Amino acid sequence: MFLQEGCAAQDEVLSFPDEFLFGAASAAYQVEGAWDQDGKGENIWDRLVHTHPEMIADGQSGDVATDAYHKYTEDIKALLELGVDFYRFSISWSRILPNGNISVINQPGIDYYNNIINALLANNIQPVSASLEPILWDGEQEVERHGLASQPSKVSFRANKNRWIMETVMALATRQILRKNYTFGNISFLENERNFYVTIYHWDLPQPLQDLGGWPNSVMVDFFEDYARILFKNFGDRVKWWITFNEPYETTTGYSASTGVDAPAIDLSGIGDYLAAHTILKAHATAYHVYDTEFRAQQNGTYDFYGMNHYSTNLVSLDPSASNVANPPSLWHDQGVNKEFDSSWTGSAASWLKIVPWGIRKQLNWIKDQYGNPPLLITENGYADYGDLSDTNRIIYYAKLRDARVASQWKGEVWREPLADQHIRF
Repeated sequence: MFLQEGCAAQDEVLSFPDEFLFGAASAAYQVEGAWDQDGKGENIWDRLVHTHPEMIADGQSGDVATDAYHKYTEDIKALLELGVDFYRFSISWSRILPNGNISVINQPGIDYYNNIINALLANNIQPVSASLEPILWDGEQEVERHGLASQPSKVSFRANKNRWIMETVMALATRQILRKNYTFGNISFLENERNFYVTIYHWDLPQPLQDLGGWPNSVMVDFFEDYARILFKNFGDRVKWWITFNEPYETTTGYSASTGVDAPAIDLSGIGDYLAAHTILKAHATAYHVYDTEFRAQQNGTYDFYGMNHYSTNLVSLDPSASNVANPPSLWHDQGVNKEFDSSWTGSAASWLKIVPWGIRKQLNWIKDQYGNPPLLITENGYADYGDLSDTNRIIYYAKLRDARVASQWKGEVWREPLADQHIRF
């Protein structure tokens, strides 16, 4: 791999270390479809796209999407073909609780996500903390058979149905993640794992809860607590990595027309967005404490990592008008900055997404310095193409971001823990 764009000298060959994780991600509304099937209730995006299709590009909707509700086994096969180390997906609140509250618990919805989780596990896409006890261990015999017991060695094993089998040298070179699991004499055995992360909320509030005021109403904390508890109870024995809210800022913009269009697209700028932010923070804390006090001891899962999204970069400058008290209150004006792009940056199908590889490197280093180099998960990044088969710019986007990240890794700038990864969103 040759790093350019100021990341490293052209004759300096760098590569990702073995412990670097690559993954893929999806969101329920964006992929599932089946918007009104098997007891699922209406959510705020269902309502928006059906009542105001003019607000959505080409009048599109998630009614069918990629039909993951019916084709999830094909999706998992694609994950295996990609060779990803883990998968992040979200759960649809209204598919579990059609009314948003626990008055009706939709068993077909629970069954659907159980099927996904079990299929991931069956294909060795596993939670990091999954117990290995049910798998037969014959590592000592394998080591003896290959003549490796006489000197210190590192050997990779992987799960194959109900037993561990030794990896070949070629497999060692091609698999991205090897985790220490077992020691026998001088031998440090390494386990290949694939993992999955579950997002509890990805912008799809049940419409009955929006009818009560949505996220600006603090009663949502109680509803979210009940919803999270149901997920922990039904899936937490297998899911070990939880994300409470995907991009909470974007959820608040649904109540602030000044920052764009997100469901439910209600203009309460300067009031609704701040109230929503306050409620979301409390809901996150409540869900964390529910897990910590009721489930962590038995399930041994975690929220404890830094999740970061990165798509593009802005240039910012002070907005002189921000101090003008005559301006109506809004989240946008209160930031006090103007945002713009360099005209030399390569664009995409989305006006806000430019190819700026140094941006992610700066962001990673800022997090490292600001928060003491925490375990880090890049939960999203991606490129908006033009929908044709010629996707050269997408390749350039990923190649340049790859170079920036691997340069940071090898220059000692970022990532103490092996939780950094790339999410290519489907």
